[in-house]
Amino acid sequence: MAEINHRYLKDNDGDLYYPITHIDAVQGIDQEGTDNALTDMNDKINQMNTLIDKANKTIEEQQKTIKNNSKDIEILDLAMGDMVGDTGWIDYQVPSKMKNEAVKSGFPCSIREVRAGSSMNEKSFLIKSIRFNITGIKDGQQIAQLPTGFITNIQTVDIVGSARKAPVSLKLRDTGVVEAQLKDYDTSNESWIYGQYTWLE
Repeated sequence: MAEINHRYLKDNDGDLYYPITHIDAVQGIDQEGTDNALTDMNDKINQMNTLIDKANKTIEEQQKTIKNNSKDIEILDLAMGDMVGDTGWIDYQVPSKMKNEAVKSGFPCSIREVRAGSSMNEKSFLIKSIRFNITGIKDGQQIAQLPTGFITNIQTVDIVGSARKAPVSLKLRDTGVVEAQLKDYDTSNESWIYGQYTWLE
């Protein structure tokens, strides 16, 4: 392809200058169409900017809603956790030779505490349960040690074992000590117990 030499205009001093003109002076250019195209483009840009602004405001509002909902959910979780609580069944201390030997296929020695109501509400209450599966019990013997704080007030309960033996009286002290007392007519022999005791606080 042949090289095209560029020619520049020079003024009387020999300096290059570039002439300017107006669209009206240029033949073949559709002024109205050009103006309309530029106007349409500006309109579209303005429309896009408006949409972007609306989208940003919507995103900001949604983020605020999500943040508020997260706080509400957190408060609800805390309230629910404070209203209902359950420790599940927890093991307690019993001499190994005596523990879970009365009924080997039965439930193990364990305690459980269920809380209902808010700590800020005077009507809150506790349901406490203890399961016994103990053998080789002698009169006056400490047969178990419960966790500190589980027994608020001293409890006394009779638990049955063998149908041919009298129930064993148990004293549950607020120190966690569980003492067994056999009936007067059954103090010469060992006994065993299997059962559950539940009370309300």
